[in-house]
Amino acid sequence: MAKQRRSFSVDQKLQIIQEADQHGVSQTLRKYNLSHTVYLRWKTQFNQGGVQSLKPQYHTVDPELRALQDENARLKKIIGNTVNNHSSILVSDSVHSDFISFDYDIEKAAKAVEMRSLLNAYAESLRKGI
Repeated sequence: MAKQRRSFSVDQKLQIIQEADQHGVSQTLRKYNLSHTVYLRWKTQFNQGGVQSLKPQYHTVDPELRALQDENARLKKIIGNTVNNHSSILVSDSVHSDFISFDYDIEKAAKAVEMRSLLNAYAESLRKGI
């Protein structure tokens, strides 16, 4: 069974730091079962920024930035799928396979598909880039 992580409030951290200064670091750390590293981190934070720096500091992501990153990832995925589906064909023989890439006008290809009385759904998927 895993140990549950303890969390200390700002007041508790400040009390432990003050107690360590008054009664000795080793004795206080044993009393609260803390490592010397944790105590030094708290002490350094307190010395550099006061009580305010002892508060938990959570990393927050700007919602607008997150939305732009998601949109960018979505567009990259669409472009990648379009390129994979429409710009290369597989030429294979019994032993060797190669990809041959070529450019073509999607609208002309969709019209050609419709003229050959092939599936209109395929022509529409060419236009939509699916």
